[in-house]
Amino acid sequence: MRLALREMSVAREGFGGGGPVRGPVGGGPASGRSRCSGGDRTAWRPAGGRSPTAFTLVELLVVIVVVGLLIAGLVTITGHVASSQKRAATKVLFQILQQATDEFAATDPLRHYYNTRQPSERKTPGFGSYPPYQLANPNNAVATAVHDKYLSGGNPVAFNPATLAQRVARDLSGSTNTAGWVDLVGQADGANSKSHLDDDNRALSLYLRLYAPGAFARIPQERLLRLPPGNQADFVNPRGSGTAPGSVGLVDVFGIYDGWGVPIDYFLYAKMEWDALSGLWFVSDRQPVFMSRGISREVYDAQLARYNGPADMSVFGETMGNWIFSVPMPSPAIPASEVTNTGGMPLSGGPGGWVRVRGAFDPVGYLPAYDGQ
Repeated sequence: MRLALREMSVAREGFGGGGPVRGPVGGGPASGRSRCSGGDRTAWRPAGGRSPTAFTLVELLVVIVVVGLLIAGLVTITGHVASSQKRAATKVLFQILQQATDEFAATDPLRHYYNTRQPSERKTPGFGSYPPYQLANPNNAVATAVHDKYLSGGNPVAFNPATLAQRVARDLSGSTNTAGWVDLVGQADGANSKSHLDDDNRALSLYLRLYAPGAFARIPQERLLRLPPGNQADFVNPRGSGTAPGSVGLVDVFGIYDGWGVPIDYFLYAKMEWDALSGLWFVSDRQPVFMSRGISREVYDAQLARYNGPADMSVFGETMGNWIFSVPMPSPAIPASEVTNTGGMPLSGGPGGWVRVRGAFDPVGYLPAYDGQ
């Protein structure tokens, strides 16, 4: 009996009763563990004596560098993807605008003012069947060739209004009196005011809205916003019944923005030819073009803040490497010897060619060589 009790006591000590842990044959530590000093607890230790979860300083630095490179690469890729999406959205917008201007040209709603050839003339007026806009340097040779002519008492008369508001009022009512017809931001400001910076955009938007509404409606809503400066409202009323909010027939005019949230530019390419009989240059063909500056709104706003008037186009020319045109300039371009960067042309004639018909405040030059000047 006593012997049996002793054997049970020994067994309890061997199974956690506080006795020594029995190891394998040979007296080594059980399962590769060594006894910690000061107690019965055991710890796993690799051959080198380090904990398996510990990192050296070098390993930690390598991990940090690799993570940093991955983040930088991800940011770069994300930026390229975002830029590609904005470029694609801008090209889609250009396609919609081309369709809208084609629809406008097909109906030619302002042909009496802009596209009527007089019996004694070989040319049609420069804007032809496309939406008109305000011209830069309106008295130079290029602008003079583009000025529309309309009948007044049976005689063709050149029309070169001082403001876009006067042009729109004339096109709607036959008179340059804007009251009841037009209320555009800055229409009472001087010709060099920043308020006219996007008048080409205003002109394109309002003429398409009035005369090509079906095509205009296809422009995505996020591409239609108020124009700077001040993002104030522009209104036209084809009924002439007033421009106050609530007036019958009132049309709200929004600017057209590219994929980066910057107002687009609009102008014409024109083919200039010399008429030896009259001793004048005339426009024999034309092509509408839309331009995106290809820059973020933050960069554009910074340029706008530094801009000091039409003589300071170099501010916008700083980023001309980003410009995107809806169509390339046709060939052959007029030689630089025949048109200056201010639109002057020789009175002795020449072979002619294609030129840009700059709008007021446009950053583009009459030729690509003059961009940003």
